[in-house]
Amino acid sequence: MSSLSLNLCCPALLCGPHLSLPIKGVHRPRRHVCNSTTRASSGENRGKQHQVTRRAVGWSLIGLTASRASAALAESIFVGEYNDPSHPGCRREIDAEGNVYGADPIPIKPGAPCLPGDETSPWQLVGKFGEDDNTILIDFDPIDEVKQGPALGVWTGEGLKLPNGLWTKK
Repeated sequence: MSSLSLNLCCPALLCGPHLSLPIKGVHRPRRHVCNSTTRASSGENRGKQHQVTRRAVGWSLIGLTASRASAALAESIFVGEYNDPSHPGCRREIDAEGNVYGADPIPIKPGAPCLPGDETSPWQLVGKFGEDDNTILIDFDPIDEVKQGPALGVWTGEGLKLPNGLWTKK
């Protein structure tokens, strides 16, 4: 497992940060020498300044990662597996890009369940998350006999409300 090390050459960051990835079997670069005239006067003071700067940069990177993760979560309320009352036991899943995956029993009939060992027909549909993070448009036309265009799905807190029923999260 590799770890990221951040080498900061001077407290004012005049030379900039220098990143290196120590990986087994890979030559590590020599220590950078800062040519700045603003270096701390004593070695002890310089070490403390570098330690504080490294710590601040580390916490900044952690904060950046956390904010990106929370943004991704906010956009993915629909991501997951669902139960579909129109086809109990059949696969229903939405990924982070809005793609909808499922399978229906063969032969397909309204309300037909997917039972273990039964043959199913897998499908994939295109969905598009709404800008309000509470809606999704799913185009069921490729698998529906009746072509009605994209269906609007709304998040209810319990699941995805579609025109033909509520898909609840598993």
